[in-house]
Amino acid sequence: MDKAIFEAAQNPGERERYIKVIQNLGSKAIQAMEQEKEKVEKEGLTDRGASLGRGIEHRKFMSERTEDIINVASKFYNEKILELGENVRREARRKERRKAESDELRTGELEKAGREARKKGRREMGREEKKGS
Repeated sequence: MDKAIFEAAQNPGERERYIKVIQNLGSKAIQAMEQEKEKVEKEGLTDRGASLGRGIEHRKFMSERTEDIINVASKFYNEKILELGENVRREARRKERRKAESDELRTGELEKAGREARKKGRREMGREEKKGS
């Protein structure tokens, strides 16, 4: 049922088909639960019977209100998709920022290494000139 609700929420063009699927699954679940409830009550397990009774009522409610359930699910999933999209974009920006910072750091290190090499080269040139005099 959960999968059918999700699919109905994501595919509005097939909504009626999924409503029928959900209602069909609900009626099959109700029949199975009613049979189990009768069996359990004959065995004297009233707690289990009461639990099955609540499950039956739950399935009946879902069958009667399938369209409302799908409407709510659609809003929920659409909000979730937007939220996930924002999270993906936010993470992409964060990665870009980290890469830019890393590139900037690497460029700074390369520039520093270049300055050090030039400085060292000038010092060595100065020593060569002193030796030559």
